[in-house]
Amino acid sequence: MRWAPDERVELAAFADYYAGAPKIPGIIIKIVPDETIRLLEAQKGNLDLVQNALPIETLPLLEADGRFRVLEAPSTTYTYLGLNLRDARLADRRVRQALAHAIDRPTIIRELLRGRATEATGLLAPGHWAYEPAVARYPYDPGRARALLDAAGLADPDGDGPKFRTSFSFKTSQNEQARRIAEVMQQQLAGVGVEMTIRSYEWGTFYADIKSGNFELYTLSWVGIVEPDIYYEVFHSASMPPAGSNRGGYRNPAVDRLAERGRLTADPIERRGIYAELQRIVAEDLPYVSLWYPNNVVMLKRRVEDFVPSPSGDWRSLVKTSLGGGHGQ
Repeated sequence: MRWAPDERVELAAFADYYAGAPKIPGIIIKIVPDETIRLLEAQKGNLDLVQNALPIETLPLLEADGRFRVLEAPSTTYTYLGLNLRDARLADRRVRQALAHAIDRPTIIRELLRGRATEATGLLAPGHWAYEPAVARYPYDPGRARALLDAAGLADPDGDGPKFRTSFSFKTSQNEQARRIAEVMQQQLAGVGVEMTIRSYEWGTFYADIKSGNFELYTLSWVGIVEPDIYYEVFHSASMPPAGSNRGGYRNPAVDRLAERGRLTADPIERRGIYAELQRIVAEDLPYVSLWYPNNVVMLKRRVEDFVPSPSGDWRSLVKTSLGGGHGQ
């Protein structure tokens, strides 16, 4: 192994790997933080494989280029709207439900994500063994959102006038797609009388604020969810930072009990029942507003063969991947 900080990591194949020796003797992982430069590097032929790291609007260009293939598969990554329940307004479940009804997920998926995602209902994706489909859902319904805000005491002060019912600060990174999505959500929330002020930060500052609970609203993704015990990590009352990732300050004794039972139960059928009930409660309570499961999208040069995208977005299929028309790194 060789490592050039902020530039590349070079890895050699491990011949004694339990699943068999890799077909490629080594790989070079290039560190290219800027997505535009990443795209240019791919178009120049300097990258053999890029997974979930190219601007989504550029994928049709690569699909039309005979030098590349673009593979797409469902993922277990979960994108959500985070909420700070320490805020008195967001502590009211009706306000959280109103925000969920005010967001037009199908339009965002179709127009901004180019159809490369599926609406989410909870942390676990439909292909997961513990996925529970029979949970509360929040279709786009501005009228319902307005009624819920009225019931929560956030009445429209001037009918169809310019004044807002309330205002929230929304934090996001400086990623271009994330900012575009934020702007669309801003327009959609304005349609039900909620002002959303977008504040964009470089990644380190943004993530530090989220981890410390310094936010009102934000969006992030949990990548490659495999174990349903994630419900303990993000929603148990004992998982408040720094002990865990319950960054919004959610507390529900029923969720605590189920999350504890789930991690102590070995029987898969019993576990399935525990997590089904847990998903139903969380979907009703809405400590997160579920947005979508983005697809795994992989760009390959034509010579790369037998790479199969994993639902979790990992790289395990590299052990079976080969290079046609030549070998080596």
